[in-house]
Amino acid sequence: MRRTWAVRWAMIGLTICIGAGSVMAQRGGTGRSQNQETANCTWSYKEGYSVDLPQGTFEECAQAVLDQITQFSLEEGYGYWGDILIYVDSKGNVYYSKGDGTNQDDWVQAGTLTPSNPPDPNSQNTNSQNLNSQGTNSQSGPSTNPQDAPNANAPAVPLTLDEIFQLGCEDINDYWEGVFKDEKLSYSRPQIVLFNERTIRSACGRLDAEQGPVYCPNDHTGYFPRGFMQDQLDQVGDFAVVVIIGHEWGHSIQAQTSLMSDNQYTIDNELQADCFAGAYSQYAKTKSVRVLLEAGDIEEGANAIFLVGDPEGTPWFDENAHGTGQQRLNAFNVGLQGDYAACLKPLR
Repeated sequence: MRRTWAVRWAMIGLTICIGAGSVMAQRGGTGRSQNQETANCTWSYKEGYSVDLPQGTFEECAQAVLDQITQFSLEEGYGYWGDILIYVDSKGNVYYSKGDGTNQDDWVQAGTLTPSNPPDPNSQNTNSQNLNSQGTNSQSGPSTNPQDAPNANAPAVPLTLDEIFQLGCEDINDYWEGVFKDEKLSYSRPQIVLFNERTIRSACGRLDAEQGPVYCPNDHTGYFPRGFMQDQLDQVGDFAVVVIIGHEWGHSIQAQTSLMSDNQYTIDNELQADCFAGAYSQYAKTKSVRVLLEAGDIEEGANAIFLVGDPEGTPWFDENAHGTGQQRLNAFNVGLQGDYAACLKPLR
């Protein structure tokens, strides 16, 4: 799981010389750039972290960045071609900067591309712009609005448990705040406590770390034992931590509505919270502006749910029943494949 990009790169000056018969202007044609210089290409999330893309010409690198943001349904993307900073938006507009990317005047438009595998063939842009002999045209900047320029203050990739908690909570809150707004309902963000102690006092009584994470409706707070959550991070993965937070956050959603009292048995509350965690995961995968999931992240979340299923032989009506691993996984997938509304129906 990675944060969205931060533009904090220190670039050195380098002139891009691309002929008017460029690949960018003639996708699928026989024309080739007069300058076939190649360089390393990367898709960058932040200073010090990037994903290597195939080495190639400037146009090929820009195309690779566009294909990445198309694959992940993003609005924009950044990359390097050698030491040049590239910005590509979802419409295929390509810009480059010889500076650090934080000044609007540093950006120069290079042309327009279309995705190699567009999600909607009927919406792809077929009006490509030619590049002049300097690889530029008269338009400059990714946007005429300085507020749309790359964000120089975007935070870094989360590495520690505390950073993951901070990012995960903000993203989960974004999701539920949006849901409640759409439904015209009043929403209250729960408090989240990551505690080190063996026990902690709450409005629901003293909680033992061995119980694992708990949501207390009496003080609208989720309590998470640091040791347990660190084990999830180390043994399962970073998105496993976020999904567990999403499960307890789901209980806060139940408490703010009639769902918690409507569910007669504990197992129904727990499976619904698993489903809510799945619905959030779908949002994180497709719509989040804070995180970019990597391959395997959804599986990490699913594993986190599956691995904490009830021991074999636990009666479904037990007051502490959460569901078998398979029941919990099934509930998670209902939310993942649908949305929160899919979680309002019986899940067992």
